[in-house]
Amino acid sequence: MSAHTNECGFTGWVARYEERVFKKITYFSPDKLIILNISPENSVLRKPKDLTLEQAKTHSKMMIDFNWRAFGDTVIIDANKPQDRVLLSLVEEVWEVLKN
Repeated sequence: MSAHTNECGFTGWVARYEERVFKKITYFSPDKLIILNISPENSVLRKPKDLTLEQAKTHSKMMIDFNWRAFGDTVIIDANKPQDRVLLSLVEEVWEVLKN
């Protein structure tokens, strides 16, 4: 259990939500896990009504600290790039899995 799951507010909610998702993931064996990594600043610029900068920084740190590789084949896409390039990278990764 994450140290953040007992917190109140947004950080606690995100931690509890992610913990539930990760528990569900362990029941499946994904071919590849694709992470879209974006800086807190770009996250807020793209969706200013969804998060404050402080919330985005907290979430970003939690995402960076998490051991994604424990789930197997993992690719991290730099989501700081223009959105059309991020989408292209995502589609390429999905097609790579589908063709194998």
